Parts: sequence; C-alpha cells; structure tokens
Amino acid sequence: MGHIENELDKLYSNIFNKDELRKNFSTNEISKISAPFLLKIDEEKYLNSKTKILFIGKETNKWWGKLKHFIEFDNSIEIMKQRYKAEFEGGAVIASDGIGGGVDGVKKYKAKNWGSNAFFSKYRYIQEKTKDLDSYVVWTELLKCDSGDKGSSRNSNHIQSIVELSIQTLKQEIDILKPDFIIFVTATSKNTKEYDDIIKRVCDGYVTDNNSIIKGKYWKFKYQNIQCYRTLHPLSYQFSKNKSIDFYKKIIQDIKQI
Repeated sequence: MGHIENELDKLYSNIFNKDELRKNFSTNEISKISAPFLLKIDEEKYLNSKTKILFIGKETNKWWGKLKHFIEFDNSIEIMKQRYKAEFEGGAVIASDGIGGGVDGVKKYKAKNWGSNAFFSKYRYIQEKTKDLDSYVVWTELLKCDSGDKGSSRNSNHIQSIVELSIQTLKQEIDILKPDFIIFVTATSKNTKEYDDIIKRVCDGYVTDNNSIIKGKYWKFKYQNIQCYRTLHPLSYQFSKNKSIDFYKKIIQDIKQI
C-alpha cells in the first residue's frame, strides 16, 4: 500500500467510524441515505502524472447501498474502494444486500458503463482535452453521501450531518492528493448558492480571481496554491438555453495557459 492510499484509509477509518456514524445520524437517516463515496486511485499513475486534476460533482445519485449496509459490513471501507474502482475497471463487488442479482452475493459492474451520461461525458471531456498535459483526472464528490430520496435528484446539501462529515473528508482528500487544479461542477438552477457555501468552507481562505465571476455559471479562485473553478453541473449545462460560452472549454483553455 502506497502513501496516498494509506493516508486515505486512515482518513476514511477516522471520519467514517461506525460508532460515530450511529451517534451522528438518526436510525431513519442510516436506513435512507447512501453509503459513502470513497476513493481508490492508481497511486503510481497519479504521482507520475504532470497535471493532477480533481473533478468534483455535487453528490452521488445512488451508490452501492445505504449507510446501514456500510455500518453492517466489517470490511466496508475496502468494499467502497472496490466499488469506486469497478466504476472504471469493471469487476465484481460484494452487494450491499448480500444478493446482488448474481452468485455468492456479488454484483458485477461493466467498466465505464456510462453511455451518454451527461456527468461522465464532461469527465471524459476533461480527460481527453488534458491528455497533452499528461493529466490524471480524479472523480470525487463534494458531498460524500446522497439523501436517498426517490426521484432523479438526491441532493444532500440540506442534511447537516452529511455536510459536516463531507467538508472534513474533502478538505483532507485535497491535502492528501495535492492536485494542481480542482473543477467543481456543482452549479444548478436551484441550489448553486447552497453548494457554493459548502465549497467556501472546504476551501477556507480562498481568493477569487478578480472579474472572473459569471453569475451562477463560472467562478475562478485560488485555494492554497491550487487553481480552482466552479461551473455548471454537466446536466444543467446540457439543458442550458444559453450556450454562447462553453464553460468547460473555457476552463481547459485557462488550464493550458497556466
């Protein structure tokens, strides 16, 4: 196990301590909200890349199982890491319900099974357009659990226990990964301010680039020595009526000028 993975494991073991989770979340919340979104990266490739980029969404929209399943499994952190890895490489992961629709209580995933998904289309776009910079683009989330609500959106920005846990986690993930750039894709028609408020707490001491703000669509700022951007969530961008400015292209152009 390398330094980054070891540090992430220590972070996750501390933040997602099961006794603390039981204390900080109600029984109803534990049964409803999603299992946490934890990273598993290729450490050697990441460290050897010249341009390290975090691509950060709002929160998941279903992820493995519920928080109660995470608490119930002894090796749940390892399972969450396997689930993350399976998103990109495919493979079998222990199913949260012990059934998984397959044999031996596992669920099989296809690598990058994203089709025309708007979020991953933009993730791929960032990867493709920064290849010449020898980049490694890490997908992570601002909020580490989703609400578990029914419907197409599982926003958890209103659940304070998730917000507090997520701020601690992401802040330390950034400290461990030490990226060169962070791209927050969290702006939507309804909740931009709420997510921005969380970003501001994660990036405490941030400095906004003068005259960079295009209200609700683009925000450029520095956090420590990291160049950061916040723009439209890919789905919001896809359905935006005014596309006179391609904000993803604008971010890539800016990255290439630095």
